[in-house]
Amino acid sequence: MSLLALTVDGPDENELAAFYAALTGSTVERVGPDGSTRSVRFGPLRLLFRQVDDHRRPTWPGGAVPPQMHLEIEVDDLDGTCARLLSCGATRPDVQPHADDGLLVLLDPAGHPFCIATAEPTADDPTAAGADRAP
Repeated sequence: MSLLALTVDGPDENELAAFYAALTGSTVERVGPDGSTRSVRFGPLRLLFRQVDDHRRPTWPGGAVPPQMHLEIEVDDLDGTCARLLSCGATRPDVQPHADDGLLVLLDPAGHPFCIATAEPTADDPTAAGADRAP
């Protein structure tokens, strides 16, 4: 068994697909029987994007609408990557519980939180980025 894809819901699938293509350095593909589904390849995983007309933007941290997904992304240059993603449409919430530890929380255009982190070995997984620092 293997994970093929993660579907991300939002108010505008085109905007989300373009954002994640910029994040991953990939391109937006059209997949599915009729080619109407937007997709971005992220390593071995495919991110799919689905428009949901009554999408409720997650509130982070805490709040009435919990995050529906959360990605942890390892980066080499935390500040440079953060600046690039902000220019692509990400936002940076004021609350940053692990910024001093090399992990930043950002929000995609639909409000889904995701983390970018520099690699920091942990006792449980010496290759994990941010494994013990998730928000």
